[in-house]
Parts: sequence; C-alpha cells; structure tokens
Amino acid sequence: MDAICQVSFSEATPAWGFDAGPGTVLMDLWRKRLEADEAHAPGRVHYGLLDALLADPYFAKKPPKSAPKDLFSAAWLDAKLAPFAHLSHSDVQATLCELTARCVRSALALYAADTQQVQVTGAGAADASLMRRLQVLLPNARVSAEAMPGSAQTLLTAPVA
Repeated sequence: MDAICQVSFSEATPAWGFDAGPGTVLMDLWRKRLEADEAHAPGRVHYGLLDALLADPYFAKKPPKSAPKDLFSAAWLDAKLAPFAHLSHSDVQATLCELTARCVRSALALYAADTQQVQVTGAGAADASLMRRLQVLLPNARVSAEAMPGSAQTLLTAPVA
C-alpha cells in the first residue's frame, strides 16, 4: 500500500492541507523484506539514519506541496539505507516509524501548534507503533484512529482553533 501522510487542517477557513511526508509506505516496503520473527522484534531509533532521511530536500519545502509518486520509493529507501547496512532490521523499522511521526509533529508545530485533536485514518490508524509515537510526540493532543476501509493514505486531521 502506498501511503503518504497528508495533514489536513479541517477547521481552518478555508480548510487546507499538504503531504507532510511518508505515511506507512516506507514501513510497508521494509516489512516486506523481513522474516516473520524480525517483523515483530522491538527496535530502537537510529538517529543518524533519521537525520539522513530528514535531510531530503522535500522536508524543507513549504506548503503547498505534494509528494511525487516516486519520491518515497524502494529506490529512495535503498539509497538512504546504504550507509547504514549494519543496522538491524528492527532498528530500521523503528526509525522509519519515527520519521513518519516526526513529519506529523513538524507539520503541526509549524501550522497548528495548539492542536488538541489529531485523527489518524488509513493504514496509519492500524499501526500501533505509529499511533504510540504520535501520542508521545504530541503530548497535548488527543490522538485517535479512525478506520477507513480501502484507504490508501494516512490522513491526519488537525482541527484549527
């Protein structure tokens, strides 16, 4: 499932949003490469890898922005991971989860710092690790999941006061 993280400010006038970064697409790509026992092993965020991922110019762009289909691809991921071949599979997975959660936190900090409610839909809503990281990184907001069958995107709706 290709999942880009769209952040939507639903109560702004007019409502608006943008692609904040990868939703679950990179985590999904990585999970497909893992053995069953590796997919559930706990991992630790590798901050060197996280910094390398966040160094992509896309993250510095200001909205409106939309992620091209080929941006967060297997080739993109492989190129970013090459210097980090020594990392465990579970550490890579934890770092990819952290990347998505930080993209959300950054978007909200810049454009809706007083957000008190974040609603996650799509594949991200079903990812327990991602939901936990969002709640930790957004301690003043209530993070909730809403399943949307067939959704191919992770959509975060942040009401703006």
